[in-house]
Amino acid sequence: MRLKHVAPPDSCKEIVKQSLSRSRRTESPVFTSYTAMLDEGVDPEISAHHPVYSAGLNSVLEATLLKDAIFTGWNYIVFNRNQEKSEPLLTAQVPVGALEATKTQPHQAHLSYSTFGRDFIKAIHKAEKLRAKSEEEFEVRVLEVPELYSISLWLHGKHNLFLPLPPGPKELKPFVLTAEKRFLDILRDVAEQQSPMLP
Repeated sequence: MRLKHVAPPDSCKEIVKQSLSRSRRTESPVFTSYTAMLDEGVDPEISAHHPVYSAGLNSVLEATLLKDAIFTGWNYIVFNRNQEKSEPLLTAQVPVGALEATKTQPHQAHLSYSTFGRDFIKAIHKAEKLRAKSEEEFEVRVLEVPELYSISLWLHGKHNLFLPLPPGPKELKPFVLTAEKRFLDILRDVAEQQSPMLP
């Protein structure tokens, strides 16, 4: 199994840096250590990029999830040299619209501080350790189904594979490699159970 990491546009990292710089204006302690690095003239490590795809509940129910999944932007993990290994990491998402921003609507990445960063890295490490019989190449993606609170590492190839990330539907075991059919069947079962309760 070979993992392919698609390169984002060159402007993405600069957008993340600009957004971190703007976060200086906030009082949130979450970004203090990151902005302190910028103030010292040291750039945080912005890496582990991956494209994000998203689809809705109807696509799950109609069994068209992968076909309907829309590219929504790029995620980056931002590392802080002073962080403990157990701490959450900062995630920066550069939406498609940010790449088309104008002077009146400046570039902006969405910054969030959660366990997603470390969970994503754990999933990547697990995928890299897998030894499949074939030499099939897989493109690294993230797949989100917001209505089901589902987010997974999507290994996109001739045969799609998934590693669900926590938190998510309990029926999908976190960090367990799941074949496409089983993954889609489980999500559809969850969607059918939840759809009557949704507005």
